[in-house]
Amino acid sequence: MSIINTSLSAMQAATVQHDTSAQNIANVNTDGFKKLEARLNEGKDGGVVVSIGQSKEEASTPDYQVLGNKAAGRSNVDLATETLNSKSAKNMLEVNIKAAQTTDEMAQRVIDIKA
Repeated sequence: MSIINTSLSAMQAATVQHDTSAQNIANVNTDGFKKLEARLNEGKDGGVVVSIGQSKEEASTPDYQVLGNKAAGRSNVDLATETLNSKSAKNMLEVNIKAAQTTDEMAQRVIDIKA
């Protein structure tokens, strides 16, 4: 996999990670909401592959509230953790944008040297 493709897959992964944190933050006060986790892994041919799944963590305050006929626990979203996840995704996006720009500049210089 080329450097550009690796950077592109990492940018897509950062976007998914950021969107997942945003959804979790939006539901921090939603009773019964189980936070989502974006898991980043290396792809078969390089690059980054994202899988999203529900967290198995319990809520920090295990209070229960009756919603309809069911008892639903509090959301298990930790605002501090999601803020850090969001910042991490932003940093990953910025680094990979810079890597793609640098690769493009290097290719342009090679073309200029050969011309």
